[in-house]
Amino acid sequence: SGRMRRNVESLLYAAKADIVFAGHVHAYERTESVYKEKLRCDGPVFITIGDGGNHEGPSCWATEVPEWSALRESSFGFGILDIQNETHALWTWHRTEGANVTIADRSFIQPASTRCGQEPLVISA
Repeated sequence: SGRMRRNVESLLYAAKADIVFAGHVHAYERTESVYKEKLRCDGPVFITIGDGGNHEGPSCWATEVPEWSALRESSFGFGILDIQNETHALWTWHRTEGANVTIADRSFIQPASTRCGQEPLVISA
């Protein structure tokens, strides 16, 4: 969620996290590389993958989608992270609707040093 991201973002950025998985919100979102709500090549990608199912149904997102949000969806689903090599991982999110499973999002995740072409800057909190 946005609140979780804001509370731990500086710590994750200082630790040079490339990807962060969260699951409390019952929905799906993948962000672009972001830090302090700004697109940055050295910021982590946040993936909210709390959409495995529950009795209440999926959570709804706010209607306004920020520029750094690559995809938001209030559906059930699951994801697979396939580590390709030391610089690339393939993230695939599958939407589930009853017995139907479809690939709804796919993205390569790279370390900031590869995305930016240099080591990321570290900002002290």
